[in-house]
Amino acid sequence: AKQTLFPCLVLGLALLLYSQFNPVYDRNGRPTGRYKSTGGVEEYIFWAGFVTVMQTTLVNLVAEKEGRLVETMKMMGCSEAMYWVSIFLSEGVLLGAVTSFLLAIIGTAGSLFRDIGHTHDFGVLFGFCWLFSMATTAMTFPFAAVLSSAIVASFVSLLWCAGFAVLAIVKNLGEKAIAIQGVAALVPQLALQLGQQTWKRYRK
Repeated sequence: AKQTLFPCLVLGLALLLYSQFNPVYDRNGRPTGRYKSTGGVEEYIFWAGFVTVMQTTLVNLVAEKEGRLVETMKMMGCSEAMYWVSIFLSEGVLLGAVTSFLLAIIGTAGSLFRDIGHTHDFGVLFGFCWLFSMATTAMTFPFAAVLSSAIVASFVSLLWCAGFAVLAIVKNLGEKAIAIQGVAALVPQLALQLGQQTWKRYRK
């Protein structure tokens, strides 16, 4: 599924950029074949990998709404709550776990996100991405309730993700007061950027 493939490709791009533009040299000035993650590349591009997570889920929900799938399920005796729970479990929990697992492998093996704040912790990156995937999936539900066109839903997803990513970068949320960060973190896309900024600011 593209919800899994695209985020992984974005991290692959980050690895490529670091290997080309931020290599590590030995004392004699010769390249060692390694590179160093500053966390900056990930902050600017990682959000784009997750556009498909929100976009695909929201577009499918709106398309099913247009096809009156929920009404059909009700006629068959199924509850509407079961429909929403099944979407959350399949898209947010299960697919989100698979995506997060792969991202955690790439991120830790590639020492990305400033080596995840120098923790080298697979579980930190996995949990962070998984929580974000579940939160993003849940956030598509109110959008699906008010949108009536799959095309519009696609554009809304892109603008929502890009807009909040730019906002977090411009406002540098990682430097704001804890109270402001706490409120900002209620929006999954801002929480994603805030986490990356926290790792990037780490100093030994």
